[in-house]
Amino acid sequence: MRLPCFLNTFRDNLEIIVLSLCLIKKYEMKKLAYLLISFLVFASCNSEKKFSVKGTVADESLNGKEIYLNKYDELGVVSSDTVIIKNNKFQFKGTEENPVVYYIFTDDPTVAGDISLGVPLLIKPGKITVSIDGDRVIIGGNEENDDYQRFMDDQFILVDKMLALQNSTTENIMELSAEDPERIRIFGEYSELFDELRDITAAYILNNIDNPLGEEMFITSSDLLTLPEVEEALNNANESFRYNPAVVEILSGYKF
Repeated sequence: MRLPCFLNTFRDNLEIIVLSLCLIKKYEMKKLAYLLISFLVFASCNSEKKFSVKGTVADESLNGKEIYLNKYDELGVVSSDTVIIKNNKFQFKGTEENPVVYYIFTDDPTVAGDISLGVPLLIKPGKITVSIDGDRVIIGGNEENDDYQRFMDDQFILVDKMLALQNSTTENIMELSAEDPERIRIFGEYSELFDELRDITAAYILNNIDNPLGEEMFITSSDLLTLPEVEEALNNANESFRYNPAVVEILSGYKF
């Protein structure tokens, strides 16, 4: 029986057709593999930029209230995220390629303490932790946040001692004469505590000026530094930080 012409053609070129199909399949597999690898690389790179901020609160009255995570620059808010506290917990998620300072806070008028004023924390890829207990906020999750928290703990102890000293007498200190022993004692102890507070602040800035939290502390507390300390900090800071508008404004008040 004679085959139709198109079947004869198919038979005569079967080897070529099979080879072509193999090549096409091989090409498609290569293409698929390339796409898969590209996707995995992209997913891997993207996952390396992801961060999460997991928080807990001790006060149940905070449930249902909004809490914010904001990033700023010299012009104002760059980005803002808001979540609701539920079951004494909250969580933020996002991406950041480089370490940067965010502020976490709530503007609810019934909430007091650090969280109502805004607490800085260093955001970078990984997991960051926040614990809100009364008027205290404890941050962690990376080395920079841990160092900052230790500094804040030391600062809190000194401030607490200052407040206790102020409340240690029923006298109005400013109404006492300059020679009054009670006034001399109170002012002497207060001065020692303030000097210690200044010293730990300067030490923190000088030891952390190479990271965003140290830079932030320099901007907010540079008035506590001596001129040599300012010079030392800027000599060790990232070059771009020296041209930060806030830093330029601070330096305008010094005579070098």
